[in-house]
Amino acid sequence: MQVMASQSLTTSIPLGADYPLLGGLSGLLAVVSLLILLASLRRQHRIAALLPWIPRRRWIAVLVIAARTAIPVLLVVASMGLYFSKVDYVEANVTNVEDFASKLPVQFIILVDVSKSMLRADTGMPRIEAAKTFLEEFLGRLTPRDRVVLAVFSSNTTLLCEGSPLNCTTVLGVLRAGEKYSAIGNAVSFALSLAKASGLPSVIVVVSDMANNYGASPLDVLREVKTPVLLVRVGNDPRASWIYRVTRENSMVRVFSLVTGSLDEAKNLARKSVDESRLTAYQGRTVIPVEHRDYSPTLFSLLAAAVLIAIDLALTPSTPLRGTRGEKVHAV
Repeated sequence: MQVMASQSLTTSIPLGADYPLLGGLSGLLAVVSLLILLASLRRQHRIAALLPWIPRRRWIAVLVIAARTAIPVLLVVASMGLYFSKVDYVEANVTNVEDFASKLPVQFIILVDVSKSMLRADTGMPRIEAAKTFLEEFLGRLTPRDRVVLAVFSSNTTLLCEGSPLNCTTVLGVLRAGEKYSAIGNAVSFALSLAKASGLPSVIVVVSDMANNYGASPLDVLREVKTPVLLVRVGNDPRASWIYRVTRENSMVRVFSLVTGSLDEAKNLARKSVDESRLTAYQGRTVIPVEHRDYSPTLFSLLAAAVLIAIDLALTPSTPLRGTRGEKVHAV
């Protein structure tokens, strides 16, 4: 594997955060710390009482107060998980696509059939329920870096969710079948337009009994696609025979079958389909982006907070212990 040397394939090194919402708390703490600093400067005699063995100079008091008020801010900044993100672009081939499969972000455009035929129970349960079981496992195998577009279709295609796999998993509970008609070709055309507009490496996943009875011919649409398409057939509807023809005519289309709807079958199918679709999404591309994260800003914040805490403890005089009658107790 060889890293591409062309400057046109290098990226900047932006500062990112695992938990950016905590940045607001950091800003609030900075304001509060500043107010504490200003209030403390008006009471110099209290600062001097805390530091009896240091010359009573204003700049020393300012330094000590600033150090104390910076500690909580640094701790919050560290909790954000700050990092420098660097992306290396490597030449794409079968070997390194497999090596980096778990790290490569992919957009998965998932189309779920909610027509009336999805209520049939030839999988041991309604087809739509078997589809939901599969989708839970499928989304659970994706990484937080992946992007999901979830839509349902019958005669029309309706977008339900865009975002992380976790966010779209919560939408699965609202899926209900029973609509009239099933326009698979139209739904795939809709997904192709989304994939083209995004510019991201994309995979289209169609979860259906493949009984098309409305709109454009899915066979005609899928013959020409350049984007990877997974056809997940749910059940054994005889009207789905066309899907095997399209796989012979276009290698970008793959077929998977969900026959029983069992959890074990759904897990195995999800694992296989996710791995294969991720590889297919990146095959044929010139380069592959591989992200590296450097968490030195987080480590620096933790180290700075630890140093300030140690300095504060060293400068703050300890309060002497007293006996029951007020006598000082001397350590032996």
